[in-house]
Amino acid sequence: MSMKAVAAEIPPASDPSTWEMERINWMEFREWVPAKINTVLLPLGTIEPHGVTANGADILAPVAMARAIASRVNG
Repeated sequence: MSMKAVAAEIPPASDPSTWEMERINWMEFREWVPAKINTVLLPLGTIEPHGVTANGADILAPVAMARAIASRVNG
């Protein structure tokens, strides 16, 4: 079965369940941007050494800022 056939079988949602890009699939993104969501915010952090594990510290502030302004910019 092709991806196009699979996409045709899944009914599109009427409203975004979340506006966080990592939590939606590409079909929802294609439907909602720019029809319902005008701005896409891509939070990027710095990369600095924290040892051998990725602790997420470099992305915490950019994600918090994006969440804080998202409703004001329909993003």
